[in-house]
Amino acid sequence: MRFTRVLAAIVGCLLGAAACSGTSGTSAVSPGASVPASSVASSSLGDACSLLTQAQVGSAIDFTVNSQVGDAGGLGCTWTYADPNNMADFNTARLVIIDPAAFTAMRNAEGNGTTTPASGIGDAAYFAMSGTGATSLSVQKGGRAFTVSVLGSAYTTAQSEADEATLAGYVLARL
Repeated sequence: MRFTRVLAAIVGCLLGAAACSGTSGTSAVSPGASVPASSVASSSLGDACSLLTQAQVGSAIDFTVNSQVGDAGGLGCTWTYADPNNMADFNTARLVIIDPAAFTAMRNAEGNGTTTPASGIGDAAYFAMSGTGATSLSVQKGGRAFTVSVLGSAYTTAQSEADEATLAGYVLARL
């Protein structure tokens, strides 16, 4: 029971970090949401913002990306289309480099109903669903792992998962 609560807390923290968005000139992580130090990698993948181009993200989320914000010492990056009228930020992609041990622990929690295996992506991958219905895709390739999420006001779960798989493919091609 205690392990389940700890694992749920880790999943919640990572999903919260993956779902955060930012705008140009501000932190990409909203107040109260952070990537736990025990969940991030020591940057064996390099800077998260260098793993995807704005053009790749824009093609995946079907919008012109006009903001890219790195955070967490290069372990996280957010790309977004910021409404020029400051009405809303939408169609956002987020990439977070995570620790492979955290990836394995969360993947092994499949029985709790929050993760679903994703086949044909990296060495291992799974989709995770947050309590708000937002998805993220976590991928492991060799000794490296990352989580990518796509959010938007009009996104369905299927659209988010398809775009997350596309972005994961771009990242994997750089490894």
